[in-house]
Amino acid sequence: MISLWQRIGNRDLLSRSALAMALKVLSSVCMLGFNLLVVHHYQPGIAGEFFLCVTLVLITSQVARFGMDNVLVRRVSVLVSQQDHASLSRLCSSALLATLLAGLGLAALLHWSAGPLSATLFSNPGMAPMVAIMALATPFYALCLLTSYINQGLGRVPLHIISLNLGQVSIASLLLVVAVQAAGMAPSATLLGTCYVGGCALMMLYTLVATGRRVALRPASARANEALPLIRESAPLYMVALTQLVMVWSSQLLLGVWAEPADVAVYTIAQRVAMVTSFVLVAVNSVVAPRFAVLYHDGKLAELEALSRLSVRMMLAMATPLLLLMLLFPQWILAIFGTTYSAGAAVLIVLALGQFVNVVTGPVGYLLQMSGHYREVRNNTLIAAVTALALNALLTPRHGAMGAAIAAAVALSVVNLLGLWQVRKNLGFRLAPGMA
Repeated sequence: MISLWQRIGNRDLLSRSALAMALKVLSSVCMLGFNLLVVHHYQPGIAGEFFLCVTLVLITSQVARFGMDNVLVRRVSVLVSQQDHASLSRLCSSALLATLLAGLGLAALLHWSAGPLSATLFSNPGMAPMVAIMALATPFYALCLLTSYINQGLGRVPLHIISLNLGQVSIASLLLVVAVQAAGMAPSATLLGTCYVGGCALMMLYTLVATGRRVALRPASARANEALPLIRESAPLYMVALTQLVMVWSSQLLLGVWAEPADVAVYTIAQRVAMVTSFVLVAVNSVVAPRFAVLYHDGKLAELEALSRLSVRMMLAMATPLLLLMLLFPQWILAIFGTTYSAGAAVLIVLALGQFVNVVTGPVGYLLQMSGHYREVRNNTLIAAVTALALNALLTPRHGAMGAAIAAAVALSVVNLLGLWQVRKNLGFRLAPGMA
């Protein structure tokens, strides 16, 4: 046991994972706090429209990043270990510029198509002003997330987690509180959308400045011959990213098509609460993903296996109490957001079980991606996305939020169980938490 600690630095892993977990807990509190602010000041119908618009921003920002997230984690971590600062500057500057241009184009497209999109997809022309405003967040949010993954590769776990969502929702919450409570402004849908866009924009500026202290980010360093090969390398993961969007968010979007905005609000709150369980996964992965890349690159497969199994045990230890709370007290938890939302207790239970499978299977996605098995990850997510669409089409029109929850939970379980099998097949070991 002592030699294992010496070889892979488990003491440092535990301390850094504890810090990451604390930040993810803070992130979840801020996210739930922002949702609580929204449901407190707005009727479920408007809240549901806002949550749908947030989903649209998540989708467009994902498209703008070309699937480069985890390729950047792997390449940045290797370049840092090699101390190749010039290549690091060109890589990051090129990736950020490509994402900025794509994000601006998508924001313009979504902004100008807000009317037809609201009327045809959601059968709700009244959503158009909210969609038009929220579209402006696309390039800001996309750059926040890309710099987040760059900092993960740099080993800057706090900045990585803050950039994922903590900073955006914290600033948006502050803007909303100041506008409504201090300035006495009416809590309109326009104000809500503006606060969210402002939170994303201010956080983007901060993350770029903070990242620039470690990496020389200059437009002049961007190269087409750097960006295009990076995008080509990311192509399998771009498909993964797009199919993950279908797998994770299709339930919410299709519920918006087949149900009322108030039902979307109830489902979204249950989904956000259930995702607290998966924050354990994100916290541990924030620390171990760069190590996976370096260990695999150096051919240290025994250490990679030991680190992977330790990660699973840590995830189980931290996630199990959260799951038990959701299973035993779902109505009480949702009632915090209002009596209307306690009706989603059964939905929360189903979604929480799906998230627990996500945790108990361990960092299978990161293991495959950091070891270069992009096609396997793509195939797994494609199967899960098809599963999600099929179940949504079958269950959501009849059973509403519960049907959407079942579709989301089953799809998430499918992708992780397939990943568990692929790790055994391609890396040669099982992620068994009980094994030493």
